[in-house]
Amino acid sequence: MLWQTRGFLFCLSSRIVYYGVLNLSIAHSAGSSPVRAYPTTMRHIKLLTTDSLTLEYNAVEDYIVATWHGAFTRDVIKQGYEQILFFMQKEHCHKLLDNHYDVQGLWVEVTDWLAYDWHPRAEKAGLQYHAAVYSQDYFSRLSTDRAINMVRQGIAKGFETTENAEGWLNSL
Repeated sequence: MLWQTRGFLFCLSSRIVYYGVLNLSIAHSAGSSPVRAYPTTMRHIKLLTTDSLTLEYNAVEDYIVATWHGAFTRDVIKQGYEQILFFMQKEHCHKLLDNHYDVQGLWVEVTDWLAYDWHPRAEKAGLQYHAAVYSQDYFSRLSTDRAINMVRQGIAKGFETTENAEGWLNSL
C-alpha cells in the first residue's frame, strides 16, 4: 500500500487503483479474495460494453451485473456468457445479476447450452448465486424461465425487478 497526502493507492492482484480519503466502502464476502476498498462513487465499475451486453462490477456489494439489450441470437448469448465467466473469474466474484429486462425474442434453443455447459463451468469457477431479471417480452421470459428451471436447484432464481434481484443477492 502506498500512502499519499490526499489519498492512497491500493494494489491488489497486480491492479493499482487510486482511492480518495473520504467515502470509502469496504467490500468483502466469505470465501472471496482479500478485502477491497472502493470509493462509494465507484459502486459500479464498467467492465465491458457491446451492442448487446453491458457488464459492470458492483464493487461495494461484490457481484457482476450483466445488462442485456435487444434480440438474443445463439452467437450473442454464447459470446456474452463467456465474457461474463471471464470477468467473474477476473474479479473473483461469486454472484451474478443477469438482467434480461430489455431482451426480445425466443432463445429456448440455447437454454440447454446455458444450463448444462456454461452454468456448470461458472459454478466450478465459483458462481454461487445467479439472479435473473425477467424480460418484459413474453417469449424471452419463457426462455429465461426454462433456463432457470434447468439449473441446479437454489443457485439460480428469477425476479420481476432489478431491485428484487439486488435485494436477494445482497441478503446472501
